[in-house]
Amino acid sequence: MGKTDLQSAINKAQKERQAEKKKPSFSIDFDKYLPYLEDSEIPESEKLQLIETLYAIMRSLVDIGFDIHPIGDGCGQVSKAARKFTPDSGNSVKSEADTLAPRFGEEARALETADDAR
Repeated sequence: MGKTDLQSAINKAQKERQAEKKKPSFSIDFDKYLPYLEDSEIPESEKLQLIETLYAIMRSLVDIGFDIHPIGDGCGQVSKAARKFTPDSGNSVKSEADTLAPRFGEEARALETADDAR
């Protein structure tokens, strides 16, 4: 590794550390949510714990949502598990007003045929 490569790696590591420091931090505004629990007969400490728990659940769902990258990770290929959910499989939700499902099924079968041909 040359001197330029080493300096480039150091600069990259420093930028990554700075980016980590810039990540937003979150805190709970209990005063904003306590009024929703005014009529409940639970102690104040349990109200605060409930708000913290709900906040943790919400935060986890947001984190999960941002960690899922269907386009980037999918590479345009339909997984075998996803093929089980075609409209004709009986594993999908059906509706009287469903006009998209038949077209989706055709596209899924076309992808499946293309995958099988590879």
